[in-house]
Formats: sequence, structure tokens, C-alpha cells
Amino acid sequence: SVRRKRPQTRMTCTPCRRRKSKCDGGRPTCTACATAGLQKCEYDGDPDLTRAAALRKRHDELERRVVLYEQLFAVLSDRPEFKSIEILRRIRRANFKIDLEELSRSFSHGDVLVR
Repeated sequence: SVRRKRPQTRMTCTPCRRRKSKCDGGRPTCTACATAGLQKCEYDGDPDLTRAAALRKRHDELERRVVLYEQLFAVLSDRPEFKSIEILRRIRRANFKIDLEELSRSFSHGDVLVR
């Protein structure tokens, strides 16, 4: 007898991954979670990406942020103390909600939030 291969799920829901059970990727609830009595599954990341692709994407994003933080650290280390303090004050006033990419662009333009 020939066994039919089940199509591989692009991403497993969080409850199935925790239970280490087979997930069919059904939305809003996969079959395994519906059987377990859950109303809705939770998925980490983009539903169109495989888990490996989502992890790769997250890794690349974190690497990019590390580079930006390293640039910020270098700028703060290289500037005179009064300019570094002013940069830190502006970051704090913004409650750390400063766009790192915009901040990095300002490094290259010499602005660095100090006006």
C-alpha cells in the first residue's frame, strides 16, 4: 500500500508546538487545537512564512538593530561629553521611541539629534 504524504504545514501554531502534536495550520483554529477545545490558535510571525524563514527574518532584523546600536555607541563615545549627554537627553525625552534607522541616517549627516 502506498502511504499518502500529508502536505507540510508552513507554520505550526504555538499550542501544537508546545504539545509537540501535529498541526494542520488551520485558521483560526487548527484541527488539533479544536479537538483540544481551544477556540483560536496563536501563531508566531507571518502566516505565509515557514518557521525557519520567520526565524531567519527575525535574526536579520536583530542583526541590523545591533549594527545600529553599535553605531550609536560609537557616536556617543566619540563626541564631546556635552554632545553625548544632549543626545541621551533627547532619547530619554522621546521615551526611547526613536527610530534607529532615522538616528543612523542622522549619524552619517552629522546631525545626531543635536541642534
